[in-house]
This record gives sequence, structure tokens and C-alpha cells, in this order.
Amino acid sequence: MKLGTPSTFDGKDPHKIREFLGKLRNIFLADPTKFRLESQKVAYACSFMTAAPFDWAQNILFDDSQAALRHNFAAFESSFLAIFGNPNEAQTSKTKLRCYCRSVSSYVASVDDLL
Repeated sequence: MKLGTPSTFDGKDPHKIREFLGKLRNIFLADPTKFRLESQKVAYACSFMTAAPFDWAQNILFDDSQAALRHNFAAFESSFLAIFGNPNEAQTSKTKLRCYCRSVSSYVASVDDLL
């Protein structure tokens, strides 16, 4: 199975971070033999970063004091989200749900995305 590659992430729109990470996770799940090691997942994720996220990632890859993030994708992802994600994600999601008038099925899909 051939999956698409994620778009590059430049950090300018923190709302795109979940899509970026979701695409990476799909790729990792679809080809577990290629991404057997946590460090392979981290390196692959870093290869799609530009601008400030790229600078941050380079520090992770080359600074020995950051080795824990280099060898643990969950820790890497958590740190990445803390730095480049939407700091008010929960409130933003609640506001979006309150403001939209749409079909029940569309509303249910949005709630499922939040869970």
C-alpha cells in the first residue's frame, strides 16, 4: 500500500499540527517494518519540517542532551505539540462547536474528532 506523504509543517498555523501528526501516524501504522525504531519515526517526521519547527528538530537530532526525544516518538510528539500546537485547543474546539449551525451527522463527526 502506498500512502501519500504529509505536507511540510512550518509552524505558522498551529491548527494544522494535528493533521500533520495524523498523517505521520497513518504512515507509521501502514508500514511498521520501515518504522520499527522510534528514532526512524522521529527522523521521518523531522524531514517534513521547515522554518522554526525545522530549527527545533535539528536541535533534537544533533544535541546529545535531547537524545530522549530522539529515541521516543511519543515524547517527541508531546514536546512538539507543546511548542508548536494551539495552546488553547480545547477552548478553540468548544467555540467552534457552539458557533456552527450544521447537520446532526456533521456535528457528531466533529465531536468524535474531539474525543
